[in-house]
Amino acid sequence: MARKWRLLILRVQFFLLRTVRAYRNNQQTRRRGDARTGRSLISRRALLFILSALFGFTSALSLPALSAYQIAQEPQTTSQNSEAMELVEEALKFSKDSEFGKAEEKWLEAAQSFLKGEKCEPENMLKSLTERAEALRILGFDRMAFNTLVDGLELHAKDCTERKKLIQRQPNYLRQSDFPKKEDFKDRIEEVVQERPSSATEAQALQSLGKVLRELGEFDESVKVLKKSLQYAQTHSSLDEGSIFLDIGNTQVSAGRKKVNEQESPEELIRKLAKEEAEYKEEKVNELTDILTYIQECQADKNNATEECNNTIGGGYYQLAIDSYEEAKKSVIFATEIKAQLNQLSLLIDIQKNLEKAINKAKEIEPREQTKEKVISTYVEWEDSIKPELDEKLQNLIYEIDQKVSYRIDPEAPLSKSNIDFFLKFTDILAKNINLQTGEGKTFSSLNLLINLEQIFAKDSNYSEKLKSIDPRSQAFFLGNLGKISEQEKAYGKANIYTRAALEITDKQGQEGKREPYINYILNWQLGRILKKQGELSEAKLYYKKAFNNLKILRKDIIQNSKNLQFDFKEEFEPVYRDLVGLLLPEKSNGTKATKLIDKAQFETEDNDDIKKAIDVIESLRVAELENYFQDPCFLEEQDEVDIDKLIDNIDKLIDDNKNSAIIYPIVLDEEENVRLVVLLKFPQKRINYHSKRIPKSEFNSNIEKLRNIIYIKSRNILDETINLQDRANKLRDNELTSEAELNPPLQQLYNWLIQPIETELKNLQGGTLVFIPDRELRNIPLAALHDGDEYLIEKYSIALLPGLKLTNTQPWSNKKNPKILLGGNEKQLPAVKKELDNIAMNFRNKVQLRTDNPTNNSTKKFTKKNLETELQSSFDIVHLATHGKFSPDLENTQIEIREIETEKGTEKEVIKFQEFEDLLQERNSDPIKLLVLSSCETSVGNDRAVLGLAGVAVRTGVSSTVATLWRVEDETATEVMSKFYQELSNEPDLTLAEALRRAQLNMLNNEFEYTREDKIIPYRPEHPIFWAGYVVVGNWL
Repeated sequence: MARKWRLLILRVQFFLLRTVRAYRNNQQTRRRGDARTGRSLISRRALLFILSALFGFTSALSLPALSAYQIAQEPQTTSQNSEAMELVEEALKFSKDSEFGKAEEKWLEAAQSFLKGEKCEPENMLKSLTERAEALRILGFDRMAFNTLVDGLELHAKDCTERKKLIQRQPNYLRQSDFPKKEDFKDRIEEVVQERPSSATEAQALQSLGKVLRELGEFDESVKVLKKSLQYAQTHSSLDEGSIFLDIGNTQVSAGRKKVNEQESPEELIRKLAKEEAEYKEEKVNELTDILTYIQECQADKNNATEECNNTIGGGYYQLAIDSYEEAKKSVIFATEIKAQLNQLSLLIDIQKNLEKAINKAKEIEPREQTKEKVISTYVEWEDSIKPELDEKLQNLIYEIDQKVSYRIDPEAPLSKSNIDFFLKFTDILAKNINLQTGEGKTFSSLNLLINLEQIFAKDSNYSEKLKSIDPRSQAFFLGNLGKISEQEKAYGKANIYTRAALEITDKQGQEGKREPYINYILNWQLGRILKKQGELSEAKLYYKKAFNNLKILRKDIIQNSKNLQFDFKEEFEPVYRDLVGLLLPEKSNGTKATKLIDKAQFETEDNDDIKKAIDVIESLRVAELENYFQDPCFLEEQDEVDIDKLIDNIDKLIDDNKNSAIIYPIVLDEEENVRLVVLLKFPQKRINYHSKRIPKSEFNSNIEKLRNIIYIKSRNILDETINLQDRANKLRDNELTSEAELNPPLQQLYNWLIQPIETELKNLQGGTLVFIPDRELRNIPLAALHDGDEYLIEKYSIALLPGLKLTNTQPWSNKKNPKILLGGNEKQLPAVKKELDNIAMNFRNKVQLRTDNPTNNSTKKFTKKNLETELQSSFDIVHLATHGKFSPDLENTQIEIREIETEKGTEKEVIKFQEFEDLLQERNSDPIKLLVLSSCETSVGNDRAVLGLAGVAVRTGVSSTVATLWRVEDETATEVMSKFYQELSNEPDLTLAEALRRAQLNMLNNEFEYTREDKIIPYRPEHPIFWAGYVVVGNWL
């Protein structure tokens, strides 16, 4: 009876929603053409209020939150197993109270009890396991949730006798925690989706499995499983079809975010799209779908690997998500419809912000290219068409959501538990996007929801009374969101009150043993920001430290259990590290002699502890970035626990062994309108000092972007032209887009920011080594080419890079005099590699060579993946690979090319993935390689995350030192650099790697060379930085 009553209410709601929506659309149409009288406006608003109030009344009578036991009832579930049903009741109570740890255990016990019963009761067993998986998913144990659902579905498919035999053989079958190996993972999924779901319970379990697969980062498999669940829902009214579309849309958003991390920068993709339209179609990009589908040419649900999808922001998945949310919004279930609107709003806001930023950056690049036609402005109608359309859509969504959500608030009653999820999501979106226009010039504070909430909380400050029907976790999140909205509106006093109230709730939970690191992290960080704005810096520092400590606990769970969260790392987690460093390293005064003496006194006392703490924090960020990149929370656990004092002592010893070394540690800190560049400086046996400088953010970003554009795009374009090397070198020198006059200003500006403030302290180090630990945008900048107005930095010092103090192998290479070397190269793809390998081989007696040409002697073999894998099992001091490779923002696409091979499908590239390469080198941990040289690899243009692959090579493989290139270098000049590098090491075995590379780079900068083409000897001067500045020593430079 109750179920029929609920369905009747839902039908009434559905009718009212359609009426309100149709009426509102009609009014929007009329607003465009007709002037409205005040009287008609009042009557329309009154009618809209009545319809919405009726909707709110019927919503109050319905049950918005339905569990598997309530949804999957055909007919209502009954059971004669009283013991199992008692366990179900206990589990439901724990779930209601948000005690998910206890709930998941009771759901498991209930499932086992149903299995032991006389009738096995497969439906009830699977419902219990589905509920358990949901609890595990909420707790973040996605792998356990996966096992629970797959085991449950497999058991559900067996008959009663088979189930009982299996449980008798393996009593702990449902408790197994071993996650399937990669090769078995998809097979297990295939087994459970072969047949069409036979019941609502099975379809519900598949929907839950689809959500778990999304959290695990298995997006294609997630959509496949969800669509299988959808097949049942589309023909049975017992399941909400819209909720499955909602989950499909959520997965597609996650897939789009992952794709963005793998792609070139968004501005590059916008430029490609505009150029494509200009060159081939002569059409204009005037709709959002044009950008999100590459003018309808990218269909990610059919083939996401096409060139068009690779060149589409989000790979086409964002448009699929928008379409899925549109389907979900048709649901007659209020909860599903409003969630679809909220998720669509969140996605469209993200798209709008990212597109606006990308299009503006693309427009900034165009004038520097001096092209005849500004294709971005001409062919992408952002300001005139796409943005207004998107703004209107966002305003309509905000209005609709605000009306529906605000009418569910009764100012005279406590907030309802059934509505808190909607309030949480909506306030979370508002808190993150406070500058978004809500239409008619209104601010967020004028929205009905926030007005109603203000009325409730203004009556008294007893928040617990107003929120008493809501679980403590939701109370804390809700008050935290209100605090964040107040923070964004610069109402810091109110923000402080809300946030402290939220923390009081979490502190009470912590005293009861229920502390959650994530919400504590969010709230402590938020209060730290608010206090910083209020000028309470000491207290702000305290709360930032608390946030940092919670984040250290969180990190392992985030990486291990939820790949989906990794893609938000830069926005959700990185800022707390940098903000805390900013508080620990305040800007020093540059005023009177007295203030400078005060600075000095502080530095020599308590400030030195803050400097060490700041290093510890930023080093933890280095570790976290690599763990996030490699999706492995354990491999750097030991490094992260290193005591900072002991670490500094070790580094002291390392640079003391080579007296002429100094460590330069730049840190980029974001402020509202500025970037604060903090430069730490460490000399042997001396205290760490630092300098900081505020730079307008637009100036800093513009300078970095200009430099990247000259090096990575304009100069590379000239190198790729089919003209001889002499002409390329001359063109690079003379072309106004790549000439010294164009390149030196951004290099000199960087020098002024990084080096000029510490020039005096570096005077005694002339000819020594500057060891940089570059940060963020500085990671793929050629530091060797920084220019002081007279000469390059490499002309005064040798340069080395460290991925981090905690990430450096400080063990010296004890014997360089007779190393064993493995040489490999692709001579067919890179013709000059033959000369490179021949020259290097002359310097070493103890060598093995792998070449694509036919072997000529016993020490030479074919350069194949199999032979490389075989040889790497032997002992080598040096491994040198002269072949193309790429360090990508995504680990899956970081690889080394071996050769081209002919297959049935045509010519394909044989590659060794980084993970395969890593496994090979890790097998020889007892005999690690001392030096790995990758002489022709490159990093992805404009993506700081890609450089993590370069840093990670040494860290993951145990290699002490790596020599690699920031960009794809010219073939002939690479031969000269590498030949000179090894010649210097051979002539002077005690020479540091950094100095050997410096001599090779100076050799290119200062001399003329010759190369032979078609029996002609052609001279050239490779003085342009593109030829020599991209080579770097990463790791131990000695």
